[in-house]
Amino acid sequence: MAQRMATSGAYPLPQTLRIGYSSGNMGKSLQWNTVELFYLYYLTDILGLPPALAGGLIFLTLVWDGLSDPLAGFLVDRYSHFFKSYRRILACSIPFCALAFSGIFALPVLFPTHTIAAVLVAGLLFRIGYTFIDIAHNSLLANLTSDGHERTVLSAYRFFFSSVGTLLLLWLAAPVLRQETTAEPFVMFSVMVGVAYLLVMYSCVAAIGRRGQLQMVSSRRSSSMGASFLELLQNRYLMWLSLFVILVSLFVTIMPRFAVFYSKEYLGGAEQSTYLVAAYTLGQLLSLPCWLRTAKCFGKYHTVKLALMVFTGASLTLLFAPVSFIASALAFFIAGFAFAGINVIIWSLLPDAIDINEQLFGRRHEAFTFGIIVPLMKICAGISAALVGAILALTGYQGLDSEWTAFGIKEAMTFLPLFAVLLAMIPLTRMKLLH
Repeated sequence: MAQRMATSGAYPLPQTLRIGYSSGNMGKSLQWNTVELFYLYYLTDILGLPPALAGGLIFLTLVWDGLSDPLAGFLVDRYSHFFKSYRRILACSIPFCALAFSGIFALPVLFPTHTIAAVLVAGLLFRIGYTFIDIAHNSLLANLTSDGHERTVLSAYRFFFSSVGTLLLLWLAAPVLRQETTAEPFVMFSVMVGVAYLLVMYSCVAAIGRRGQLQMVSSRRSSSMGASFLELLQNRYLMWLSLFVILVSLFVTIMPRFAVFYSKEYLGGAEQSTYLVAAYTLGQLLSLPCWLRTAKCFGKYHTVKLALMVFTGASLTLLFAPVSFIASALAFFIAGFAFAGINVIIWSLLPDAIDINEQLFGRRHEAFTFGIIVPLMKICAGISAALVGAILALTGYQGLDSEWTAFGIKEAMTFLPLFAVLLAMIPLTRMKLLH
């Protein structure tokens, strides 16, 4: 405990550390949002896979990612004497993750007669690298400071850089989406993203410096993976937070996943999706001061409930407003504005769950806790991607076939998030009572 407090006191962190650490989210955003926004389109419209199969392949890789996260988190906590610091884990994992990311686009082109196997193998390799990057970087949020407000500030900084990464990604992707449907521009695009990722992530590692030392766990205080998992299951606060995360990751995030297909049918071309997602991202960026101020004045729980209400307004705008680029962009902007508040508070509540576990059992399980929650997000993202693929299949979408009507797309983009918003109020109420 003493070692942790030496590097994570309840005082404001230096601005350079805030920016340097949070910039890691920019690098992760480049990779994560490429897969989230464009990889399903790449598999269906470029490689010609059926949408249900393409969504299923993405789902399988995210399930693999989700299953490997708890193991990676447990190993980091259990063998802290070997890893020493989160900085070392990041530095060693970054090159592999960058190379594997380019592989998810390149391998199917290199092995055209084994496209499905190439997509699956490349996806599994990429997810292994991403797991260790994500676990180490996310765990630093609980490690760098023990102050609740400072964690909220760090969460906002992280989200800001995630949004900047998304905007950079859209700038790189727009020319690719305007070209003819061939794989080579996408492969070159993945290489450019990989280079940008390397530069950003190693800048993050340099900024962390000597901070982020792992809490050394003695053999007497260490526990098996099963015992650690049972402890987390007894943390009711963490369980309610997990339910909230599931609802958000499954349904609230589904709107941008449909953006490229919605744009192709309603707005005249897939390239229009870059403007919709840009509006979504600008909403996120502009909202951050608002959500930080709201959280400071009214607390985390009132803030996230307000964000959910704003998201409801975005869904209703998309559902009932006349179909046009302006109305669609406005709906995406409001949705992004709201989602920023939801996301910032989620990442601010996670370290609170770790603190509660330490109060209950005397063990923090920093990396292991993130190794449970983060895979929940990823598995739910995989299910959500598979759900998008299934909905596209039900509407008759065939990727390369231009004859297609999008009945049901707009309804799915709005009704599913509205359903999740209503249910999400239940875990939020329970968490407030427990904290």
